[in-house]
Amino acid sequence: MPITPDFTSSLHSSSANGGRNYANYQNPVLDRLIENILLKSNEKNRTELIKQAQIIIAEDSPYIYLLSTSSRFAHSNRLKNVLVYSIRPHFWAAELY
Repeated sequence: MPITPDFTSSLHSSSANGGRNYANYQNPVLDRLIENILLKSNEKNRTELIKQAQIIIAEDSPYIYLLSTSSRFAHSNRLKNVLVYSIRPHFWAAELY
């Protein structure tokens, strides 16, 4: 992923009870993983931590999403060098600077 995912606001215990963690979900093991994901600069280690976090999230299921909107992306052939990414908002922010 071009940008490291930050699950702090929606899944970290520090965001429960009044934050954006609306389910008030709290798991100290996941908290440590989230913190370490943001600290790890090594992509391989970070990827492994994200996989571990995803397993915990899937097992605990603090949120169950009932629907998802479809995204469509289109551009004119007149535009040159358009790079498309699989995540929203369809560009890598670092390329804008």
